[in-house]
Amino acid sequence: MATCDTTSNADLYDYLVKQGMPDQYKEMNPQEAIQALGKKLIVREMTAKGKVYFITDGHYVKIGHTYKSMKSRINSLQTGNARLLRVIGTIENVHQNTERELHHKYQKQHQLNEWFRIEGELLQYLIDTFEFRSGRG
Repeated sequence: MATCDTTSNADLYDYLVKQGMPDQYKEMNPQEAIQALGKKLIVREMTAKGKVYFITDGHYVKIGHTYKSMKSRINSLQTGNARLLRVIGTIENVHQNTERELHHKYQKQHQLNEWFRIEGELLQYLIDTFEFRSGRG
């Protein structure tokens, strides 16, 4: 496992570039960018694994990432949602970039923030992966 002591600045910088480093850091040299962003946080993101979840309110699906339990996550989300939320499924033991990749892959179904319309390729993925059955509720 990578640590702050064993991860080179070149590896960290390459990781940041692949993840879509914010523009304001691209003008800095690699050492400055890593220092500004915080080496410990970058290494944590590179190595920490959580889960990507798919939660629906019956109309849309939220594609998110968490290190917490699904019970904790859904309770937190339910507070701000008038519709009953339910977990469609999770992809366990993955880095946060998996969530970003899924957001990009299903951008045609994007509605708002991390919420997506349940249609097209995304609907087919949910059916194939989680035996999702569409329905309002």
